[in-house]
Amino acid sequence: MSLLDDIYGDDNRSVLDVALDQATPNRISRAWVRHRVEEVIGQLSTVLDDDQIDDMVQAFKRKGLL
Repeated sequence: MSLLDDIYGDDNRSVLDVALDQATPNRISRAWVRHRVEEVIGQLSTVLDDDQIDDMVQAFKRKGLL
């Protein structure tokens, strides 16, 4: 019995099909965008005041990026 059999049981799909299900482009890109947005907010927090940061966070939330 292989490791994939232990994880996925009777799933007869190929390893590639299982990998593609686990790593869809939408999931990866959303995570990357969220990470970048959080980095940008962190970097700008040194030059913007609290109200400006709150406005920026709200704008990102409205667009679904946070």
